[in-house]
Amino acid sequence: MKLLNNIKSKVLKSLGAKETEPGVKLDFLTLFGRLLYEVAAVSSGASDEELEVIKDIMRQDMNISENEWEYTLRIIRELADQDINLRKITSEFNSLASYKMRQDLIEDLLKVASADRIIEKVEFNKIKWIAKYLWITPKDFNSMKEKYQSRIEF
Repeated sequence: MKLLNNIKSKVLKSLGAKETEPGVKLDFLTLFGRLLYEVAAVSSGASDEELEVIKDIMRQDMNISENEWEYTLRIIRELADQDINLRKITSEFNSLASYKMRQDLIEDLLKVASADRIIEKVEFNKIKWIAKYLWITPKDFNSMKEKYQSRIEF
């Protein structure tokens, strides 16, 4: 994804950083984070609570440092400003992630959406579309959704 590479280079250069991680890892982190951000920002922009959940997910599950989090977040925000088609982002993510990783992403999307204790309909619908684009089976999606059913606003 040429746009992703251009944005990564721009942000890393502005931070005076060099990409020391393999490009694929940074691509994966960026796409993963961008999809989390997509859900956080869908209703009225990403709240502090949602950004904190994203940060926790990225730091714990992806084992990234504070510095890596800072430039990953800048890349994610730059990508969000580009208004890239969701299908394109998920297609890139699919090429890097196993089915289990895609399932984990859906679980994490539900965590982000429920950061404020309620999953708004617009957030839930966005997650549903992302799951579809990630080729998550309806059975698996419904199973993941059940854990959050009481928080989903309809």
